[in-house]
Amino acid sequence: MTKITKGYKKVDFDALLQINDLCYEGDERPPKETFAQMLEFSEVWVAYSNGVSEQTDWRPVGFMVVNETANCNPYLWSMAVLSVYRGQGIGGRMLQLVCMQYTNRAIELHCRVDNPVQKMYFDYGFRVVDITRDYYKIGGRNIDGLKMRREVAG
Repeated sequence: MTKITKGYKKVDFDALLQINDLCYEGDERPPKETFAQMLEFSEVWVAYSNGVSEQTDWRPVGFMVVNETANCNPYLWSMAVLSVYRGQGIGGRMLQLVCMQYTNRAIELHCRVDNPVQKMYFDYGFRVVDITRDYYKIGGRNIDGLKMRREVAG
């Protein structure tokens, strides 16, 4: 069973950092201090699971971070779901909540060209607006990034 909440509890920081470290590599993975600032100054959605038992404690299994600054579109800075929980619609449910919050503003993100999650972004109305050469540096490789945007629904 999973639930998604907006905001995060400081007690969950280490679990969220571990999810981040397991899901990202190379330059994609921000250092601990940067990650802490991302959570502190951004909108955060956290996916929790209690496994299959209601007696089990809820623990973080994924998160989504959206940075919102004045005069800029909200930017989906980071999304991560533990691999064992992927394919269960958790990322899609978090993305749906983000899209519902920002119905009157475009949302932007970057995604590796080889990342299969881009299909989910397309399903939620995101479109490629630019390709940035060598945006990511992972394991000595340069990987292009897709700049994607979901326009205001109209």
